[in-house]
Amino acid sequence: NASMEAAQNVVQSPERAQLVASIDSNKQAYEQAFETVTDLQARRHAYVNDQIAPLGRSMRSDLSEVMANAYQDQDITAAYYAGVAQQHLMLARLYAERFLLNNDAAAAARSLDEITNTETALQSLLSELQNITRRQLTIGVRESLGIYEVAFENVVETIQQRNQLITNELARAGPIMAPQLTELQTSIQSDMLATGKETHGLVEFARQKAIVFMIAGVLLAALAAWLIARMTAKPIGRM
Repeated sequence: NASMEAAQNVVQSPERAQLVASIDSNKQAYEQAFETVTDLQARRHAYVNDQIAPLGRSMRSDLSEVMANAYQDQDITAAYYAGVAQQHLMLARLYAERFLLNNDAAAAARSLDEITNTETALQSLLSELQNITRRQLTIGVRESLGIYEVAFENVVETIQQRNQLITNELARAGPIMAPQLTELQTSIQSDMLATGKETHGLVEFARQKAIVFMIAGVLLAALAAWLIARMTAKPIGRM
């Protein structure tokens, strides 16, 4: 009958169907980007927890042993170069941690510079070492430093990819979907007033569908906000 046809037009109008399709497309893009961000964050944690943090601690410990052993044997030159390497390593780890906390590109660049300075100091140290134990420790530190550098470069790239997705996808989709959902709800409410009681059930169904979209968008935004807060504020205490 005429009332049923009117109700179907309310639910299936081309304009509204296009709006719903756009909302759904943005929602799917948001979910895909969010999944990729989560994967990148897991990769970031793996680089830090499995390589960067433990290698940093072991290199610091080995250089301290070299320096103390050299002092004990009165090898002042070796102790000096071990101290220089230790200082640059400390700065490399400090600026690496700063980058992990605030994603400052300048901190990442400074960390890589200090890694290079550490390598130079280790070369000078090796040229002075005669003691087999101290040489083995220093060679081990140099090898670990190479692995540390690659891991840090990888984590920098991973974090930059993650942040680009957050900025270009997650932060973009939310503001786009919000007015679309408002437009959809307003449109449905207006048609509810025009169709009368006989078609109220079908229109109410469409309204509920719009509300579901809105709730889903709000939940996704809240989840993203929680994840981003953890990404940017969690201390790297074990470095």
